[in-house]
Amino acid sequence: MRVRIDAAPLSSPSLPHRSLTLDSAAWATCMLLLATPDGGGAPVGSLQLQRDPAAPFAVHASGLRLASPADSPEGGDAARQLLWHAAREHPDLRCGSALLARPVTPSDEGVLRGLGFELAGGDVAEGSGEDVAQGSGANASASPLMALVARRDPAEPSGFSHATLRVSCIRQSLAFWSLLHYEPRRRFTTNGARAAWLCAPWTPLSIELVEVPPAVLQRPARPPSDAAPGPAHLCLDVTALGVSLPDTLASLQHRSASRFGRPLRVVSPPHQQMMGDLVAEVAIVRAPDGFPLRLTRRACTLAQSLAPDWELEE
Repeated sequence: MRVRIDAAPLSSPSLPHRSLTLDSAAWATCMLLLATPDGGGAPVGSLQLQRDPAAPFAVHASGLRLASPADSPEGGDAARQLLWHAAREHPDLRCGSALLARPVTPSDEGVLRGLGFELAGGDVAEGSGEDVAQGSGANASASPLMALVARRDPAEPSGFSHATLRVSCIRQSLAFWSLLHYEPRRRFTTNGARAAWLCAPWTPLSIELVEVPPAVLQRPARPPSDAAPGPAHLCLDVTALGVSLPDTLASLQHRSASRFGRPLRVVSPPHQQMMGDLVAEVAIVRAPDGFPLRLTRRACTLAQSLAPDWELEE
């Protein structure tokens, strides 16, 4: 996993604005200081990134400090861009808390809520803000802390995009999807059938499992055909997990063996596939009930765009 953020190191606030590329394998904690390109390197915001050793795909962003947009409109916009980058553009980044060294304006509140944050209070109470400020590594006395916001736990995806799978045994399917860090957020019934809504911290795609009632399972069904029109497979983009596809598959196999005492069924081992100018690693495994699950890791994009392999006829 590589994270690119326009920043300068906190220890060198006088450095001009530049791009800093971080390799997650090379650091555990890193403090970034955002500077404007035309402000002489004046800091407008800082952010702490910390890798979670228990979850290699997760990089926690916390201790965000923003300068006053009234003093530097460009700086306020740049700091918001940093927050946006950390909160949305990289699914492997998870924001913790943000410190605002100024009163929160209605505009601020709207921006923060749109990024998944919610206001936790005005003036900091019960010492929580001081604790967060100390943990951020920033100078807590540099400016008064006027408000504290904390990002909501990502119990819900950023949207309602999801895939619904009909399964014969919801317990078995829940165990399978837990290998990919999917956990049930809701358990409910639909038309008398047991159902579960699953979310994972590294992808906005949710999975809905609906257990087919036993009476329906006893009815004869047409055998599936790979050539028949209709749904073909479900594809998960695992790029955010931060490792190669063979390593991802090896990790899944290890968890499956340790938890359930059996390996995953691999239909197609990891191989390279080109889709236009996109070069990707692809593998296919079998989920419960024989459903094909395609795992894709985006490797790179060719420097030059390729002509389409086919065109629509007029």
